[in-house]
Amino acid sequence: RMRRELARAADAPRVRLIADALMSLGDVPAPKTVRLTDDTDADVEHNEGESAVQVSERLYDAVRSMERALVSLPGRIAAFALAPADAPPPTTQLGRQAETRESRPFRTYRSSGGLEIWVGRGAQSNDTLTFRESSPRDVWLHARDAAGAHVVLRWSRDEPPPSRDLEEAAVLAAWHSKSRGSSLVPVDWTRRKYVRKAKGGAPGLVLVQRSETVFVAPDERVERRLRDT
Repeated sequence: RMRRELARAADAPRVRLIADALMSLGDVPAPKTVRLTDDTDADVEHNEGESAVQVSERLYDAVRSMERALVSLPGRIAAFALAPADAPPPTTQLGRQAETRESRPFRTYRSSGGLEIWVGRGAQSNDTLTFRESSPRDVWLHARDAAGAHVVLRWSRDEPPPSRDLEEAAVLAAWHSKSRGSSLVPVDWTRRKYVRKAKGGAPGLVLVQRSETVFVAPDERVERRLRDT
């Protein structure tokens, strides 16, 4: 059974492509087929009356389950094959990852490109996220001139992060800020090494030495889609 689940989980990348294509269509009736970015067509199974967005959100949930299975099942299969018949079930990598996520003082997301995005839950959480958990080369984001979460896009390469991943992180920064109700929000981003604690300031209060700005629309659908659950 676990091997069958693992085989099904291997389709996660294609299912994500289908979900991405449907999400791009917006709130229109779900089509029977959709064109993917790899120039292939995919059939779309949907219930009567469902919109493209509703189907895409359901598929994103399925993708997250499949991706978790890809992480956990190989180890479980190997442990099951080696363990005595009366041995208790082994602790899986998935279980350890879930415990780690729950113990972190910030929200976790994953971009369309597979990058981790961390979002602070409050002033102390922001401070911990920025100055204790993130790395100097990570990308740091915050809605400009608005109280809100510190956001960290995990990225250590010299070149800027992919534009789509950066935009998704910016959407999360806008959504988790006091500017959530605005139609367009400026979000400043920089490498975390250019962010400093404000001397004598409260937790979460920072000074940014240099930054660039992107403009994004806060979007709850994006926030739900990127949840790393």
